[in-house]
Amino acid sequence: MATMYVTLSLTKTHLRITDADHDADVTSKMEQAEAMIVEYLTSGRTRWEVPDLPDPTTPNGLIVQAAILDLIAGLYEHRGDDYGTFGGTEPDAKLWEAVIRKLRRFRDPAIA
Repeated sequence: MATMYVTLSLTKTHLRITDADHDADVTSKMEQAEAMIVEYLTSGRTRWEVPDLPDPTTPNGLIVQAAILDLIAGLYEHRGDDYGTFGGTEPDAKLWEAVIRKLRRFRDPAIA
């Protein structure tokens, strides 16, 4: 999947990474985060083969970009081995709450 909302440079700035030692890992996290966000926004869509997401250069696209960057930071910083150190709660829960708050207006409503 080609990343369209974030670049390696933007992501490294967001993560405060100044060297190239972790570029492969960061690129992997970029692809994973964008795939998760696209899946979240398009789950349940049965009429479209190509997701109709906000253009990355628009204000709505920048909100999607912010959510992807939040998710990248979560994937990069919490690799699953620190869940017991946050008062018994998983960092994923708070991270997804923040991501969903940004994205809920773009998600297709459920069909009953």
